[in-house]
Amino acid sequence: MKKERNSNIELLRILSIIFIVISHYCVHGAGRIAISSLNIGINRFILEVFTLGNLGTVLFVLISGYYLINSDKFKLKKLIHLIFQVLFYSVLIYLLFCLFRLNTFSIKGLITSFLPITFKKYWFITAYIVLYIFHPYINKLLNTFNKKEHLKFIYLLLLIFSLLSTITTQNYYGNEIIYFLIFYSIGAYFNKYPNNYFNKNKYKTLLISILIIVLSIISFDLLGTKYDFFNSHSIYLLNITSPFVILIGCSLFSIFINKPIIKNDNINFISSLILGVYLISDNEYIRSVLWNDLLRCNEYINSPFLLIHLIISIILVIIICLMIEMIRKNLIENILFEKLDNKIDDIQNNLELKVNKN
Repeated sequence: MKKERNSNIELLRILSIIFIVISHYCVHGAGRIAISSLNIGINRFILEVFTLGNLGTVLFVLISGYYLINSDKFKLKKLIHLIFQVLFYSVLIYLLFCLFRLNTFSIKGLITSFLPITFKKYWFITAYIVLYIFHPYINKLLNTFNKKEHLKFIYLLLLIFSLLSTITTQNYYGNEIIYFLIFYSIGAYFNKYPNNYFNKNKYKTLLISILIIVLSIISFDLLGTKYDFFNSHSIYLLNITSPFVILIGCSLFSIFINKPIIKNDNINFISSLILGVYLISDNEYIRSVLWNDLLRCNEYINSPFLLIHLIISIILVIIICLMIEMIRKNLIENILFEKLDNKIDDIQNNLELKVNKN
C-alpha cells in the first residue's frame, strides 16, 4: 500500500518551490543589475530579501534526505516518471516556441531539448537526479555512522563547503552535488535522531539567522554607496553555501516536522504537482517571456505597487502552472504509465536478480 505522506512536510515542499519562484521574480524579472542600481529604499530591500531560491533548494533536499534515508534502492519507476516530466516540458515548450516563431528552429536546439538533464537545462533537476540515483549508497554510508559520527560528517562538510566557502568566497571544488549531499545528510540526521539541537532551538535559531541576513543586506547596501564591491554583493549571505540560509532551512524544517501530523488531501495533491510549477516557469524559453514580456516585472522595481505586483504575479504563475501540470499528469502521464509502471517494476526486479546472481 502507498504510504500516506505527512501534509506538514508536503506543505513545506510546496513552500520550497514557492520560494524558488519568488526568487525568479527578483532575479529574472527585476534583474540583479537593475536591483543593484536602485536607490536604497523599501523596493530594493524587498527584491533583495525575497531572493529565496537557495532556501527553497535547501528545504527541498532536506525533505528528500528525511524521506529517503531508509531506502535501500532507488525506484526506476519514480526516476522514469521524473525524467518524463522534465522531457515533456522541455520538448513541448521548445516546439511551441518554434511553431509560433518565438524561437528559431535548429537541430542542435531540438537535440538539447530532448536531453535537458544531460545539458543541465534545469541545474536543480540534474543535480537531484544524480543524488537520487546514488542515494542508496549514500544511505549505506550514513547508516554506518552513530549519532556523533553522523554529526561530525555534517560538521566537516559545513566547515569546508559552507563556512570557509562563505568567509573566503572560494568554493573549494564544491558543486551542486556536494551541496545536495550536505542537505541530504542533514535531512537524514533529522529522521534518525529526532532529539537534536534544532528541535530544541528552532525558533531562536530561525530568528537570529533571519536577523543576521537582514542586517547584512542593509549594511551592504549602505556600504555600497561608497564601495562598489558591497553594492554587488548585497545578498551574499543568501547564497546556497551560506551557513545562515542552511540554518534557516533546518529551523523551518524542524518547525514543520514537529507539528502534529496532519493528513490533508488538498495539500498532498498540490504537492504532487508543485515541481511542474518550477519546470514550466523556469524553462529557458518561458523565463524571459514570462517575467519580462507578460508580467513586466522590471517596470515595477520603482513602483509603490511592487509588493502587490510581486504577490499577484506569483499567485497567477503558481495557479496557471498547477493547472497545466494537473492536465499533463491526468491526461498524459497517468494514462501512459497505467500499465507501463508494472512493466518497469518487472524490468527493475529482473535486472536486480541478474546482478545479484553475478
